[in-house]
Amino acid sequence: MRGLINSGFRCATNSVLQCLHATDELRAALHGIGQNDARSNAASELKCIFINMDDKEQAAPYDPKSLVEVLSEYSGMWDEVKQDASDVLRCVLNALADDKDPVCKDAADLWAIPKRHSAACSECKSENVSYDTAMDVNVYLSEKPKDLQDYVNGYSESFSVPDIYCDKCNALTKLTVTTDITELPKLLCFNVLRAQRSVENGDGLIVKNNAVFNVSEELDCSRMSEDARVSKYELYGVITHTGPCLFGHYAAFVKRMSQWYHVDDENVKMCSASALSCPDTLSSLYMLMYRQIDSPPS
Repeated sequence: MRGLINSGFRCATNSVLQCLHATDELRAALHGIGQNDARSNAASELKCIFINMDDKEQAAPYDPKSLVEVLSEYSGMWDEVKQDASDVLRCVLNALADDKDPVCKDAADLWAIPKRHSAACSECKSENVSYDTAMDVNVYLSEKPKDLQDYVNGYSESFSVPDIYCDKCNALTKLTVTTDITELPKLLCFNVLRAQRSVENGDGLIVKNNAVFNVSEELDCSRMSEDARVSKYELYGVITHTGPCLFGHYAAFVKRMSQWYHVDDENVKMCSASALSCPDTLSSLYMLMYRQIDSPPS
């Protein structure tokens, strides 16, 4: 394990990179990127960073500035704004998905969550259907789930909208919007949304919810999709956030070969037990990365 240099506001990027480095499925996908590819893109820079992080002869922290420069050019989001870890992951995956090399798109698709959206009129039953793809799942602590398994068991993006005009009914009606996950991905990332709006003395504020949120190392996601042929997942990466909502600091826990490590920028420590048993982890969970652990029947 090798730390990463934080030169500026880079703790979010470093934490995401440590989790991506622990994602064996991504490393295998990027193996198909040619060594002689002269392009400087997200895939080639990621592969270069992983090679340097694996160098057993180098113990000093590595500087990922080359990838930061590529992502900055791709999105323009690294100039002066401190990054949110979930935005960093989305930027990396979007850069891979937009690459012309199909190997890069296959790498990004490891996280792809295909969704089917249906908007149906309650009166005439006419239906409009659309499709899109997400890269992660948001966990709303405002809904007060008992734990992550409880949240997953009751997961739904469906809702109703009253007093919507229907062209076919020529009247106001209720619209029922249903969203279904059509297939579970190989890798699942959950964002624990701790930022909440509050009003104090008439002023709108964004405050951070530091409530303990219980998660388990194994997760059953069968209720998230009707076509859940592979539904069991195991935790291998955790990103924590401490401090104020709009600032603060990110660090990561990653699992390599059954061993958990705590990685805080340049500093790497071996954990004596699970990342979830470390002090204050459950009250600072920010991102959770799971991988599938079983296969569909042949």
